[in-house]
Amino acid sequence: MGEAVPDNGVSVSDTQNLMFSETVPDDPEFMSSDLTQAPPADGSSVDLIRETAELVEAFKDIDNKQEFLTLLHILIGSYQRFNTDLDLAPVFDRVVALSKEKLVFPVTLADLQSNRA
Repeated sequence: MGEAVPDNGVSVSDTQNLMFSETVPDDPEFMSSDLTQAPPADGSSVDLIRETAELVEAFKDIDNKQEFLTLLHILIGSYQRFNTDLDLAPVFDRVVALSKEKLVFPVTLADLQSNRA
């Protein structure tokens, strides 16, 4: 076998020559909507509220409450791993409020508390 030759029109660059821009959401209108408005909380609670709002948006046309709760439990667990003092009350309140507006199934505070790790 000989030396590898790139296809025509393909070039190789050094990593220091690569330029990156800041990320932009796929749908800027969605990101500025009321789904991302969160009550005042610490930084990780705000991030978690934003991500739970995205999960709610993803399930707005899916009628599978158990799968939603399972994914929400995994999401919350990933935050709790790094912040054991995470205040989940505003997160749960936001999920219940968003579920009434956006989901085809109801989510209650009892559902969320029973899914805690």
